This record gives sequence, structure tokens and C-alpha cells, in this order.
Amino acid sequence: MSKKRTKPEHETHDADRDRYRMVAEWASDGILGIDTQSTILFANPAVQRIFGYTSDELIGQKLTMLMPQEFRSRHKRSLGAYVINGKKNLNWERVELPGLHKSGKMIVLEISFGEFVDDGARNFVGVIRDITERKQAEDVLKKSEIHLKKSRDQLRALAAYMHTIAENERVSLARDIHDEIGAALASLKMGVSLLGRRISGSTLAQGKQADFGSVRSMNARIDATMNAVRNVIHRLRPPVIDDFGLVASLEWQLEELRERTGLECQLSLDGVVLEIDDACKIAVFRIFQEALTNITRHANARKVFVTIDEEEDIVTLSIRDDGVGIAPKRLEATGTFGLVGMKERALMFDGQVEIDSSPGAGTTVRIRIPVP
Repeated sequence: MSKKRTKPEHETHDADRDRYRMVAEWASDGILGIDTQSTILFANPAVQRIFGYTSDELIGQKLTMLMPQEFRSRHKRSLGAYVINGKKNLNWERVELPGLHKSGKMIVLEISFGEFVDDGARNFVGVIRDITERKQAEDVLKKSEIHLKKSRDQLRALAAYMHTIAENERVSLARDIHDEIGAALASLKMGVSLLGRRISGSTLAQGKQADFGSVRSMNARIDATMNAVRNVIHRLRPPVIDDFGLVASLEWQLEELRERTGLECQLSLDGVVLEIDDACKIAVFRIFQEALTNITRHANARKVFVTIDEEEDIVTLSIRDDGVGIAPKRLEATGTFGLVGMKERALMFDGQVEIDSSPGAGTTVRIRIPVP
């Protein structure tokens, strides 16, 4: 029987080396080998594409030629220390480092390092990927995000300013209506009432019943107009919010909703006493108003449940109804400005508005506002 011939060890080693070299030649990432003196022993075509040098220009040269000037001495010290004591001064897997193209252009590299022994000599290999374009795209994206955030912050600041202006105008308008129209109506009512008493007590009152009836009708119209004016003033800026605070204004608004719509309304306070600044107080109240308006317009609900809780410097106001709910597409729609306005008002005070709803299951609006 013939014996199978075993290849000498050096032939096997050479064959393995040839296979590895062939794989490296076809690799899309750069593969570069150096010795302990940082001399380049091997550079595949991808390395040549990344740095712009030919193989002949690289082999036998120092690796530092591919580095910016300020990194060269650091590399020499780090490699020398590692060869002596095996101490690494950086991560060897997918580390980002700057490189220097033949043209002098700076490039950004992602490199993984390894060590191997070849014919008894310690050598090192680096797998290199040019990520310059990716980093540039990331920088552009980051700048765009910064610009977008700045623009969004400016829009929110403008919105906050406009809300403040609007609230000031509401206060001013409510005061003017109260002082001017309210005073005029009160004076008119006094005059008409006095006229009615004179007609009623006059000896000529007989036969003047029609005139007296007209006076009473005018009085009733004045009362109705005064009530209408009072309602306008309350819608512009409820006096209760300035006189008695946020909790009382929420109670008043909920009671007004019950009287106007017949909805069953429940309010749970849990002994909460809210101490927040005027601007935040108004924001919470307006969000509450908008939530109730949405219920009356869209929810087709029978009951409304409101809870207020304060825990760990966070005020949570929850408004829940048993209505038809909101479809997810409508919640995400850009045209739902009422919902957007609620969220923007909360964001002005680092708060948030959460809306939990699904068709047929009612809607819950939670407003969370941090308080100092």
C-alpha cells in the first residue's frame, strides 16, 4: 500500500499565507500589515484606494506617513510601549482615527487592530474603513438637527409670547367690557327701574299698563344682556382664576360644562392645593378648556371624570370621558390644531400632554407640569 505524502510544515504555512493574501486582495476594507518598527509590510488594493498611494509607495515606509503630523509621535510611543509591556492605550476594535490622504486631505477612518506571528516575528494588522463621507453626512445631519431645534425653540418662544400677548389682551378686553359696557348697562337698568317705579306709582298709571309692560320687558332685556356680557367676560378671563386660583377655576369650568350640556361631571382633588405661577396656571386652565371643548364637540360622551394629583413636584391633571374615542390617524393628523396647541402650551413649561384613546373606548387626556 502506498503511503499518503504529508507536506512539509513550511509548504503548508506558505499555502495558508497565499490564501490569506488572496482574501485580502479581494477585501472591500483596507488591510495593512506592519512590523514592530511600524514598517509597512503589506497593503491591499483597498488601502491604496483609501490613501491614494500605490503598493510600491507604501511597502517599506513607516505607517506614520498615513497619519496627521500631531499623531505620529504618539503612535511611536504607544507602539513601542505595547511591544515592551503589552499595554494598550486605546481600544483595538472599530476605533475612529484621523488619516492623511496622499493629496494632504484629512480623512476619517474606522480601524480594528490585530496581532500575529509570522516566521517567529511579531507583526500587526489593521482592518481599515474610510468613513469620511459617513461622518460628513452625520455632521450635516447634526447641524440640521441643531438648526431645526433652534428653529423649533424660536417658534415655541414666539408661540409663548403670542399666548402671553393674547392673555393680556383677554384681560384688557374683559376689563374694558366690564368697566364700559357693564357700567353702562347697570346705569341703564337703574334708569329703567326708576322709570318703572314712577309709572307704577303715578296717578296716571291707569291706562298706562302697556307702557309699564314695555318697561318690564326692557328691564328683562337689560338683565339678559348683562348676563351675556358676564358670560363673555368669563370666557375671556374668568375672574375666579385670579381671585381664587387654579383649582377653583377648574371646578367652576366643570360646573359650567355640566349646566350647559347636562354631562355628568366628577372632580377628584385629593386635597391638592396647587401653588404655581400665573403663566403656568393660565396654560393649564386653557388646556383644560380645550379638552372640555373637544369632549362637547366630538366625544358624544355622557360622563366626564377629572382628577388632579401632585406628586414629586409634578402636577398631573387627568380628563377622562366615556365617549366614542379618537381614531389613531386623527391623533397623528397635522391638522388637529387643538391637540397640537394643548401640547405646545405644556411644552412652554417643560410639561407634556398625553392622549390615550381608541374608537369606542373614550379618551383620557393627561397633563403633566413640573412645579418648582
